[in-house]
Amino acid sequence: MNLRPFSTVLLLDFFVNVISWPITLLTDVLRQSNTHHVSIFSCLEYESKEWLKYISTNEDFSAMSVISPHRNLELMQAEENSRNWHGFIVNFDCEQNQRLLQHIPANLFRSTRYKWLIWSLGDDLVDEIGRFGLNLTFESDVKLILANNGTSLIHDVFKFDPSWPLNATIFGWWNEVSGLVVRNDQPKSENRKNMHGLVISAGLALPELGTVGEDVYRNHHFLQSKDYYGRRDYDLWSLIAEMHNITSSIYVTDNYGNVKSPTVIQYDGFIGKLQRRELDVGFSVIRNMERMRAVDYSRADVTLPPVQSINRAAFVFFEPVTLNRWRALYDSFSTTTWIVVSSISIVSACFFSFGLNFERNFRPSVYKYVLFIVGAISQQGLEMEPNKSPGRIVALTFMMFSFLVYNYYNTALIISLLSPPPFRINSLRDLIDSDLELLSEDIPYNKAFFTSYNVSILNEAYDKKMKDKDAFVSLEDGLTKVRNGSSAFEADIRHLFLEMETTFTDSEKCKIRVLDLFPFKVSRAFVVQKDSYYNEFISSGFLLLLERGLTGHVESVWDVQKPVCFAREYAAAELDELLFAFFILALGYVFSGLAFVIEVIAHGKAPSKRSHDKRQQEPGKG
Repeated sequence: MNLRPFSTVLLLDFFVNVISWPITLLTDVLRQSNTHHVSIFSCLEYESKEWLKYISTNEDFSAMSVISPHRNLELMQAEENSRNWHGFIVNFDCEQNQRLLQHIPANLFRSTRYKWLIWSLGDDLVDEIGRFGLNLTFESDVKLILANNGTSLIHDVFKFDPSWPLNATIFGWWNEVSGLVVRNDQPKSENRKNMHGLVISAGLALPELGTVGEDVYRNHHFLQSKDYYGRRDYDLWSLIAEMHNITSSIYVTDNYGNVKSPTVIQYDGFIGKLQRRELDVGFSVIRNMERMRAVDYSRADVTLPPVQSINRAAFVFFEPVTLNRWRALYDSFSTTTWIVVSSISIVSACFFSFGLNFERNFRPSVYKYVLFIVGAISQQGLEMEPNKSPGRIVALTFMMFSFLVYNYYNTALIISLLSPPPFRINSLRDLIDSDLELLSEDIPYNKAFFTSYNVSILNEAYDKKMKDKDAFVSLEDGLTKVRNGSSAFEADIRHLFLEMETTFTDSEKCKIRVLDLFPFKVSRAFVVQKDSYYNEFISSGFLLLLERGLTGHVESVWDVQKPVCFAREYAAAELDELLFAFFILALGYVFSGLAFVIEVIAHGKAPSKRSHDKRQQEPGKG
């Protein structure tokens, strides 16, 4: 490229006579960008001396360094790794600085960490830089200053793509009277949001629908739960593309991307195309370290609130049926209370027996003592009434004691029976330790959750309860086993909710439990090529959608809610909850039968009704 000729005499005359205002102009722009670590590349030794004089008298810019014109390139290359944030002032009106700009490492122009002020006395600086073919991108922070003794124009320049022409917009102007006037103080992502129809290729993975047309995957009424992430992300991307005036070229595949070889990190699917730089953007995938070696993730997650699709892979199951309701019969009192009440009952029976010793015709019997305790506690009265004061006092006090105990126990029992039973399974650990069989929907990425992801609890679940069994089944078979109460089934929660809505009864919808597969937030984000210049505007665009509430709207269109159950106002008592009452009755029948057998053995034969009636008629009997 032919370098622009320059006049050393004109430049020297300029610095000798009017050196004060260009330095003031440049430092005013630096203050606006909040940059203090600056390297200055001058054209003349006299210019360098004037900068050093200015630096020595201004503490704000004591971190400036003036580079000798003969050492520009080597020091510029050294600055690439010296600081995180750095500024450069380059005088374009000399041949060595023009050559310097042609050999600058690409990272120094493409990164937002480096801020550039390129100035010239000529009026054609923008055209000259455009012909230079600098490696600028959307994220570049480069300003061109047309220095003029009157009003100096300041241009913000960048490229939507390094191969595209230079895009220059007026950043502001400066003169000695008004100082720096910024035309638009918005962030550069806002000022540069019009990309003038730039074509960006994007990858969309639809593992379940396959390579269908746009009219299918954009229709949220058609198989809404299928390929939720890709279809939702397409809508988000459409809003970002509209915001930035982007033309999208969509590549549809049925594969996000898997490693083709364990020795070489080479992917297939759209991640492989990003890796080979055949695509620019890929819709959201889960972040993991392996993929980070092949592609870059956008700075903003698509799982930020209010988007609720954080953990959408989950187990559904019914809480295992237990005899916990029976426990209410003895859990209503503590163990200590049961021991104390039992002891007092026995002692009271002994005192009652002692009082009855003064009664006429008293015949002691364990049977009568048991009836005394049971009748008093159950509020059914006494089997016999004592005539003497000792027995009456014991009976009265024990009846009062039993009345209070009965009411406390009855209240605790009712509260326990009316309260919903506590859930025993509240985590993946509880699920693994339970008797439930673990199943998962038979699709590729579900298998990867348990076998490829380095999540210890999922690996343990697979090794203990899924590895040696036919654990991967269809959605219909999995939910059938859930309804039988024998299994917990894992799938995308949207698939589960839609299927449950049409197949589960209202009672089953109320009883269903949902347990997230991942015990932590799963980060999903758009992916771009390594060191892509599109990363920043995608992230800022998504955050702007989030700020305006559009992400929540898109989520509400695509998300599937849990089936609503219309629970009854009362809870019907199930047969298993009354089982203990039947058990008591059966136990009574058994003991009654045993007593009958004992009496037959003891008397030789069963007493007949005729002999019983005869004894009733005998005088003095009965």
